[in-house]
Amino acid sequence: MAPHKDHVRAGVVGYPNTGKSSVINALRGGGPAKTSSSSGFTHGRQNIRLSKKVTIIDTPGVIPYREKNDIKHAIIGTRNPEQLEAPENAVMALMSRFPALIESHYGIPAPLDLAHADHENTLEAIALRYGRIRKGGLPDTVTMARIILADWQQGKISLKDYRFSAL
Repeated sequence: MAPHKDHVRAGVVGYPNTGKSSVINALRGGGPAKTSSSSGFTHGRQNIRLSKKVTIIDTPGVIPYREKNDIKHAIIGTRNPEQLEAPENAVMALMSRFPALIESHYGIPAPLDLAHADHENTLEAIALRYGRIRKGGLPDTVTMARIILADWQQGKISLKDYRFSAL
């Protein structure tokens, strides 16, 4: 498409898995931009015409080169749980940020003293409850953490019913 003085082209740029394609689909009133709950779904640039005079460019997500915060990226959904070396750290950060949310979702009693909760023990209890067990009967906290993060990223763990007054 040749540039024209009356034609506007705008790119949508941001972190992976933050809804760039969904915003474009909402603007267009339907979806030419394919979407997924998995990070890194959009692989190449797509030009999507909104009208005769407006084209939106859908781009793959970008993470600044120097930004290496796996916990942040796991929580905001810009990294797939399988890509993380220590997904347990991100789950424990979620437990700290939203006391009793993860426990409630997975049917584990929340500690009475939320300020001094042992998130590692909680993650182990969830792993055992859901049958994620390694050799020797030990809880597989890595696999369980990846499951929890996937549930979080896909919206299965909702803040809708979370009681912020519990903080």
